[in-house]
Amino acid sequence: MKKLLFIGAALMFSCTLFAQENLSLMFSQERYSEVISQLEPNVDRNEDQQYLLASAYFQSGRSDLAIQCLLSADHTNSNLLKDLLSKVYFTSGQYAEALPICEDRFQDESMHLGNLMRYAQIQNFNSNYDNTINALLAYREQDSLNLNVNMLLAETFQKASEPLMAIDIYNKLLKQYPTNQKVGYRLAQLHYEKKQYKESFDVSMHFVDTLGYTKRFVSMAGLASFKARSNGNSVKLFKRMETRGDSSLLTKKHIGMAYHRMENYENAINYLYAAYDLKDDDVEVCFFLGAALGQSNMPMRGKPYLEKAAYLLAPSPGLMEKIHTKLAMMHEDSGNYTKAIAYYDSAYQYSPSNVQYIYNQAAIYDYYLENDLKAQELYEQFLTRLPDTLDSKKGNELYTLRLKEIVSNRLINIKEEAFFREGAQ
Repeated sequence: MKKLLFIGAALMFSCTLFAQENLSLMFSQERYSEVISQLEPNVDRNEDQQYLLASAYFQSGRSDLAIQCLLSADHTNSNLLKDLLSKVYFTSGQYAEALPICEDRFQDESMHLGNLMRYAQIQNFNSNYDNTINALLAYREQDSLNLNVNMLLAETFQKASEPLMAIDIYNKLLKQYPTNQKVGYRLAQLHYEKKQYKESFDVSMHFVDTLGYTKRFVSMAGLASFKARSNGNSVKLFKRMETRGDSSLLTKKHIGMAYHRMENYENAINYLYAAYDLKDDDVEVCFFLGAALGQSNMPMRGKPYLEKAAYLLAPSPGLMEKIHTKLAMMHEDSGNYTKAIAYYDSAYQYSPSNVQYIYNQAAIYDYYLENDLKAQELYEQFLTRLPDTLDSKKGNELYTLRLKEIVSNRLINIKEEAFFREGAQ
C-alpha cells in the first residue's frame, strides 16, 4: 500500500513538473495567451506559476493585470515577484510605485543589475544625480565594462553638468565598442555642445569611414565643419547628403551659409532662397540671404530680409519679461538662487513698472541667502519705487498694498535684529 502511495505521489509530482516545464516552454515561445488561459483559472498558483502568469500579462501589454496578479500573490516575501513588480511599475511609468520596491531591494542586493538599473534610472529621472552616480560607480567596481551601466552613468554626468566625465566614459566605451552608433553619436554631440568641433568631426567621420554613408554622422560632421569655419568641407558633406535625396532645411541653409562665407554669393542666394521657402522665420536664413543679396548687383533686395532678421532677433519686451520670469521661478524652485535673482532683475528691466521683481529678489536675499544688508537695500528700493497712490479696490494694487505692509514690518525686524546682534558683540 505504501509503495502504491509513493508511486502515486511520484506520478503527481512528475505530472506537475511536466506541466510547469510545458508552461515555461510556451512562455519562451511567446505563446502568452496560452500561458494565461492555462494559469488564469487556477486560484492556487505557486510562486513560479504566479510569476509566469504575471510575466505573460506583462509581455502581452497588460501591465494592469500583471500588477493585480502580483499584488494578490501570497508570496509577498518573494524577491522574484518583487523584482517583477518593480519592473512592471517602472516600464509602465509608475515611478512613485516602483521606487520604494527598488530602494528596498537595492538595500538587500545592490549588485542585482536589473533592479540597480531601475533604481538608477528613477533617481536620474527625479534629478537625484548623486544617488544615481554613486550606485552606478559602486556597481562598476565589480563590472567596469557593462555597456548599459556606463551609458546611464555618462548620461547622468551630462545632466549633472560634468561633461568631461561623460566624455571620458564615452571614449572608453568607443574603444570597447568601435561600431556602436549610439555611443559614437552621443560622444560627437557632446563634443559639439562643448564647442570641441574638431573632436566632434573626428568621431563622426570615424563612423562615416567605417560604416559608409550614415546620414546622422555625415550631418554632424557637416555641422562641426561649419562651426569650425571649414566651409569647403561643410559644403562637401552637406552636398553628399543632397545627392542622397536630402532636401531638408538643415542641408539647404548650411550649404548656402557656407557658400556665403566663401564669397560664392550666387550659389549662396540659390540655396538660401530654397531654405527660405522651407522656413521663412529662420533668423540665420534671413540674415545670410539678406547679406548675400546685399553683395549682388541689386543690393537693396537684401534689405527686407535683414530687417526681418533684426525683427526675429528682438522679441517683444512683454514676451521677454514672461520668459525671464519663468526662468527665475524655475531656478528659485530648484535652489539656484543666484540665477533666480539675475532672471528677476532681467524681467524687471523689461517691465520697470512691476516692482514685484524687486521684492522677489529681496525675499531671496532675506530668507534663502540670509544677506540682511542686500535684502534691506532692495526692500527699501521696493518701497521708494511704489506708486504714490494705490487703490485697495483693485486686485493687483491691493496685493501691492499688502506687500508694502509686509516689507515695512520686515524692515523694522531686520533693523532690530541687527541692533541686538551688534549690542551682543
